[in-house]
Amino acid sequence: MQQGIKPLTLGPVKLDFTTFAWLLFGYNVLVILWGAWVRITGSGAGCGDHWPDCNGTIIPRTDQVETLIEFAHRVTSALSGVGAIGLVVWAFRGYPKGHPARAVSAWHLGFVILEGLVGALLVNRRWVGQDESLGRALFMPIHMANTLMLTGTVALAALRSQVKPAVLRPPMWVKTTVVLAIIGTILMGMTGAVAALGNTLNPVSSLQEGLDRVFSPRYYLDQLKLLHPSLTIVTSVLLVAWARFMGSRFQSPPLKNAASLLQFTILFQVIAGIFNYALHAPGWLQVLHLLLACLLWLAVILLGYHGWVQHEKETP
Repeated sequence: MQQGIKPLTLGPVKLDFTTFAWLLFGYNVLVILWGAWVRITGSGAGCGDHWPDCNGTIIPRTDQVETLIEFAHRVTSALSGVGAIGLVVWAFRGYPKGHPARAVSAWHLGFVILEGLVGALLVNRRWVGQDESLGRALFMPIHMANTLMLTGTVALAALRSQVKPAVLRPPMWVKTTVVLAIIGTILMGMTGAVAALGNTLNPVSSLQEGLDRVFSPRYYLDQLKLLHPSLTIVTSVLLVAWARFMGSRFQSPPLKNAASLLQFTILFQVIAGIFNYALHAPGWLQVLHLLLACLLWLAVILLGYHGWVQHEKETP
């Protein structure tokens, strides 16, 4: 338990701020995976173009599976918002003015609110279900980028929640490589969102059919899908090189663990991506692919953070 930070008591269970932040991170990952299932099943239009209500009611009474799936996603998303508010309240009540846990928690809440607004826009514009509009193709990667930012900020809230946080003064090369790694990972996730949308709206039954569509103007999403594997190959190679270099320069066990996690996650992610294409993107494999993407993002955050604090000086 952190000294000076009041624990949250839930019956016989006591949670400190750091544990709560990590639990919130895990919960947000589950919400993200369920959101992917909403897309895969075409349930995004389950509540029509109504938001925040569902088909004109707060709690829909229906046996339509699509409506139940979409409504469940809205409820779980709302609970993530409640968790984000709780994180901010706890940070401002438990930490002194100027503590980084306050700022990072506030950023997390901001990204959660933005996530809800993007979701509302997708519903109100009817960019859900089987819609193939350009607007949806443009906003899905934005949606994914914001998703990564909200999970990244809650992870940073956990990492920066020391009672006496250190002053972070990394060398310029660490700052540069961390920023580039974050940008590359986000771009990889954004192109992955477009590829996943194409897999959902325009499923194929063979690799040859997929290749034929690349040269057809009718299937522009299939043409955009090529961006993801191309960018993934380049980014993955650079991330592995970055992880190995960071691991060789620093002796911190947390950093070395993060470097190993990043390399193993990239390996499994590439394997999952290959099977995703070979098996024509079944729903369960898309969810697994997204889960690995979340773990990869976490590994980048952990490695970047522990690299960033290698040259820290203790705050008096």
